[in-house]
Amino acid sequence: MALASVASSFPDHRHYGRISNLLIVLKFNAQAFVASSSTIMQIVQILNRGEGLGERHLKALGGALGQLMRECGKLELPMVNALLSRIKAELDSGQDLNVRAMQQQIHELTSRLYDELATSVIYQLEPLKAKQYETPEGFWGSDISRAFPSAMADLVDASKCYGLDRDTAAVFHAMRALEIALGCMARVFAVPADHTNWHNIIEQIEAKVRDLSKTKPKNWKQDQEFYSQAASYFLVIKDAWRNYTAHARGRYDSDEAFRVMNNVCGFMKKLAERLHE
Repeated sequence: MALASVASSFPDHRHYGRISNLLIVLKFNAQAFVASSSTIMQIVQILNRGEGLGERHLKALGGALGQLMRECGKLELPMVNALLSRIKAELDSGQDLNVRAMQQQIHELTSRLYDELATSVIYQLEPLKAKQYETPEGFWGSDISRAFPSAMADLVDASKCYGLDRDTAAVFHAMRALEIALGCMARVFAVPADHTNWHNIIEQIEAKVRDLSKTKPKNWKQDQEFYSQAASYFLVIKDAWRNYTAHARGRYDSDEAFRVMNNVCGFMKKLAERLHE
């Protein structure tokens, strides 16, 4: 996760965004600050030359101030917002523009921005992780969400943690989601799954799956193949990832976490062919 300052055309480029839990807001802030500050500083240069502002300049200034107001409102900058509102109100009043007053107000605006934004930072997600953070449901897909709706909260958290470089937490949430699917499979064979460790649940399921060859219900061969493979894969996951994550014996880097999430996604999609809550 890289620390990044928001680009600006204000003097010294000394303002920073605050941390936000919506990446799309941060991306838009950077663009908006660049565009609005650039426009405002162009107007200042015109005023510094002693030139008047035509209708086109006033319209551009009003638009830039409005854009800056929207973004500063998201950043919770009360002193900046108060001054922006006052400048915008004077501009929209239709009265003759006081050039000197406008110059002073914009100068004060830059000072307030520096002061209020200097205490904040912005964290920019890596581009490859942005999609995971912004649209986690898209990664897991509709098949999983329909079959295991109560698992989606943890799957969404897994994607968001991965996007924020909290890789071990991403694996932890993926394991929690898988537990929902394991419980669904346990119910097929009337195996109790509440407050029981994975190993005991899987062992009981495997025993019931083996018994299918004795009772031979309809489609038992297909069921035996599907559920025996699923039980075996749950054991692999338990030994490879779940136990290490749950008992604080392992930590995961970004590549490992993504590999786990991909495996969990593929496995849950396969389970969704036959299982659902």
